[in-house]
Amino acid sequence: MDIKKEAGEKRLKRLGVLLGSFWIINTALHIYYGDAIAVFWFCNIAIAVLAFACFEKSTTAAYSTIAIALITQPFWIIDWIFFILFGFGPLNLFQFYANVPIAIKIVSFAEHIVTIPLSIILLYNLAPKKPSKKSYGFLALATLSLIIFSKYIPSSENINCASYPCFQKVLAWGAQPAYTLEWALSIILLGVIAMRYIVYPAHNWLIKKRQAYNLRYFYRDAQQDRRNSASIHSHIDSRHYSSLDKQS
Repeated sequence: MDIKKEAGEKRLKRLGVLLGSFWIINTALHIYYGDAIAVFWFCNIAIAVLAFACFEKSTTAAYSTIAIALITQPFWIIDWIFFILFGFGPLNLFQFYANVPIAIKIVSFAEHIVTIPLSIILLYNLAPKKPSKKSYGFLALATLSLIIFSKYIPSSENINCASYPCFQKVLAWGAQPAYTLEWALSIILLGVIAMRYIVYPAHNWLIKKRQAYNLRYFYRDAQQDRRNSASIHSHIDSRHYSSLDKQS
């Protein structure tokens, strides 16, 4: 096996272990504190799916998860930061964590913060693959299944905003009978757009940068080897001529 390929696979496995450990700790905390239903939030499932993508080297799972994360998690991160700094959040999303144990707050905040950066590391070690109908189908089916499943969890929990909008300023939308389906279709549409026009192009750009970086250092090392070789040959020639002079 190619040395670089083997090193990349080892990095993916280590990243998979890290993500999997994160998911296990987060899940264990929620179960311990009697909030097991919260493990079905997308942010908690995303970590597990990304770990799976690491071990299976699945661009489909990675692209789908990252696409949904890009259109959902920034809102939670912004609200979290406002809540930590000022005690309130402009989107009022902090309400979902206001009364949970501090351990869950810390892990949940860390989870939202690291998901996208760790996703970049994941993409750095995967080969780009243009999204196919299979990829879009996976994203659509997984999202629809998760939202519909979340709908049948007690509405007071509002897991994945499936029962009514998490943003209180658009609560009127939640009064519509078809809200859950419309919400799922909105996420699917935005997810497909993000996958095709953000995640895949960004992955291509990232890999090109990696290749250029590797090529630059390859040439640098090659030049250094040539200089070292020239220096060695010069030293050998010098000793050779010196020996001839002594013999003469």
